[in-house]
Amino acid sequence: RGLILRSCVPSEEVEEGGRGIVATERVPPNTALCEIPERLILTARRSSVKRLGLSSLDVLAVELLIQRKRGDTNPYLSSLPTTYTNLHHWSARAAAELQCQDFIKHHGRLRDQALQDWKAVTETGGRAWCNCNFEDYLWARSTILSRSVYIPGPGNEAGGLVPVGDMFNYAPPAGPDPPLPPCFLDYYLRDEAEAKVDGQEAKRRKRGSESTYFAGVSGSGAYDEKSGCFIFRSGQRGYEAGEQIFVTYGMYTNRSLLEIYGFLLEDNPQDSVNLASVIDGDVLDGAAVAKLGSCFEVYQDGFPSWDLLCLVRWKAACLSHRGGKREARRIQTGCPCTLDLEAEAIEYLQEICSERLRRYGTSASQDEVTLSGLGGKEGEEGGLMELAVRWRLCQKRILVRAVGMCEAY
Repeated sequence: RGLILRSCVPSEEVEEGGRGIVATERVPPNTALCEIPERLILTARRSSVKRLGLSSLDVLAVELLIQRKRGDTNPYLSSLPTTYTNLHHWSARAAAELQCQDFIKHHGRLRDQALQDWKAVTETGGRAWCNCNFEDYLWARSTILSRSVYIPGPGNEAGGLVPVGDMFNYAPPAGPDPPLPPCFLDYYLRDEAEAKVDGQEAKRRKRGSESTYFAGVSGSGAYDEKSGCFIFRSGQRGYEAGEQIFVTYGMYTNRSLLEIYGFLLEDNPQDSVNLASVIDGDVLDGAAVAKLGSCFEVYQDGFPSWDLLCLVRWKAACLSHRGGKREARRIQTGCPCTLDLEAEAIEYLQEICSERLRRYGTSASQDEVTLSGLGGKEGEEGGLMELAVRWRLCQKRILVRAVGMCEAY
């Protein structure tokens, strides 16, 4: 029907992701792998559903449900998952296992908004079109949120659903590269050397980031107006025959991956822990006045963000020791403090990382024991509970790395 696959095939058995796209021969960088003509892409603009004030997302959701109700023999529809694990499917009980009040509250707001949107759909005739209940609506909404691609043009704000193309699994781009104090750089180099010795380096870089033919980030997809097709390419790297081909959706933390796609990555280089909730109010207020930024995070490798590094230095030099505007400006440009003040800054960083760890209801080692017990638990709720525990464990491991680097100072 016009869909073109080059040098790759869909596979129901891949090591990561369950099913995916696998190279059938050597694939050079920037190779066009999959072309889907626009006539095969399901969009709100091409839907038979009258808008009646509905958003593009809801029009496409209703169209999906109508086609499913009709029992269309569309192979793409029959290939879609019957259930999803992204955040608005979670119960309050599963969300509580995240042990993060901000995330738990966000889950509640997400569920409330989805319920409100479903009621709006039913009130404008959606129930008559497809006789959908709330769970049906969530299924359609999750299908769009987790599988749609960007298609230009008015009415296509929700994107489009592309057969076969949505089988490409995700590989994240490289993480942030913050400026590091010398002590952190020394710790990083030692950690990398130890990882090579015990074989952990290959495990860390497994997902589409290191192979015999690695040459950059994984592939991506884009709509090509000239051909009228959505085209997936191999990106800056190549693949050997038999390798799974990954694409990069964007820069997502594990929190965002859970919310939108319903999965997470154990070693996601884009992941981070926000520490704003454990920083003293007077420090946050002073940082705002000094224009030190607002991204107070530690990254997946335990390193502080630029804003966080400036904040802890500013607290040591200006708040605790009444340094002036000149010292604040030096800090903003990345200049380290004196040795004594630098030690005080790193000590405060360790303090807030440790406080964030203490605020969780369980330790990382307890979570590992919990995960071993959840591994064999059947049912959707058990799977969501496992995802929640895995997410909070990833957060704790980041903080443990950060504390370790501070202690090494």
